[in-house]
Amino acid sequence: MAESIVTIINPPPFMIKSYLKERLVHFGYGDMVEIKVITKNQMPKEIELKFPMPELAQKFLSKMNNKTLDDVIVYPINLKSGPSSEKDILTNTKEAFYFEDYTHWPEVLYERKPKEDGLVLISTFQIENQKRVMAWLIKKIGKNMLKGQSVMNISLPVYIFDKRTMLQVFAFELKEAPYILPKVYYIKNNIEKLKYVSVFFLSQIVLSPILVKPFNPIIGETYQAKVGNLNVYLEQTVHKPPTANFYCFDDDGLYKITGYLAVTAQAGVNCFTSKKLGNVMIEFKDGSKYRIYYPTIVVGGTTMGKRYFNIQKCAVFADLNNGICTYVKFNPDKLGLIKGMLNKGKQKEYYPDKFVGKIVNFSDVKIDKEGSNHELNKNAKSYCEVSGEWCKEIYFGEQCYWRRNLDNYCNMYEMEYKLPSDSSLREDMILWGHNDEEKAQIKKEEYEELQRKDTKLRHEFNKNLINKSKGD
Repeated sequence: MAESIVTIINPPPFMIKSYLKERLVHFGYGDMVEIKVITKNQMPKEIELKFPMPELAQKFLSKMNNKTLDDVIVYPINLKSGPSSEKDILTNTKEAFYFEDYTHWPEVLYERKPKEDGLVLISTFQIENQKRVMAWLIKKIGKNMLKGQSVMNISLPVYIFDKRTMLQVFAFELKEAPYILPKVYYIKNNIEKLKYVSVFFLSQIVLSPILVKPFNPIIGETYQAKVGNLNVYLEQTVHKPPTANFYCFDDDGLYKITGYLAVTAQAGVNCFTSKKLGNVMIEFKDGSKYRIYYPTIVVGGTTMGKRYFNIQKCAVFADLNNGICTYVKFNPDKLGLIKGMLNKGKQKEYYPDKFVGKIVNFSDVKIDKEGSNHELNKNAKSYCEVSGEWCKEIYFGEQCYWRRNLDNYCNMYEMEYKLPSDSSLREDMILWGHNDEEKAQIKKEEYEELQRKDTKLRHEFNKNLINKSKGD
């Protein structure tokens, strides 16, 4: 019956099924209401709520029209009786094609167990490729030495690479942004706003457990995508360290993500660590600004033993307008090498993705500009505690603010017409996507030689420019 349906008109982007189910349970409706979301470019356009009885629909309409569903998010909903007349629409885009199902990687390719050093790789295919690397390097070094060539320009085997470039990985990490970040604009309390900004960046971690190395884009290489109603533009601007500049904004003009990220990597005997350095900012329509300081990424077992992925040290999410921040420490229960030996058998059980932290004054945090060894003043005032496991859930105090839910991820769409420099058009990556290892390796080495020549030309140009200025 039509009168048992109530339609929400022009809902905000965050009003998706999981949010509405939670709110309807809060108002005493439980699971009795069927929810149908009509979208435009994946964003809610109208939402039908089908009640089992007309009386319940009328009661909800009378009680909730032009009122908020949430005590924190100030957004009154506009309701009408009857079904929606809108249709699902997608325009001028096609869904981005990936050779791998990256969204499910944490559950399919990794094992999450207590007391481990991280998420442990269980993919036999990748483990076998890992074992091949050392023999490859020894063979390549020998060939270069016999030819009198440098051993510094050895091309790594393509089989240890991702089937995406770094630019595509950055864009992929934004799959939940259109649902989380609009909430911040509609919240008036500064502490609550900071909580959701923090949730967004903590929730990104589970979307990019580094299993293999992404392709390093050539300077000038670009990537353009649409994630929900978020427009994403990236460009590679520096070769070493690999650096990408980006500009992202939503169709409603509520927020934008801007800045640059430089990714550094340092190899050890049996592991490598990676840092994201740069200047990452989120700015909202109301003028509020937030800056992000990333933690350290660690991949262990690169040559022998268990291969694992984890996040270490600290992250900081700073509210620049109000001088507060969320300080997060990863693996808080893990004992170091010496303490572990001294307390053998006494290490309490913990999961490798655990983190703890608190909201404090930004002035109480000493930022490590070269990494993630951020220091927190022991006497810092705490406004709220944060804890969780980044594979599962995030809590502020006793309240859960986020749970991993695959239904909350927007699909990524690419433009119908691409720039010739678009990262998705790389020949080596496409060949490797089709598992043509031999041709992909050849094409990859051609790209790398192009990068080396480009770097040399830039160096010579800058050198000549300096000499010329000295002569003038």
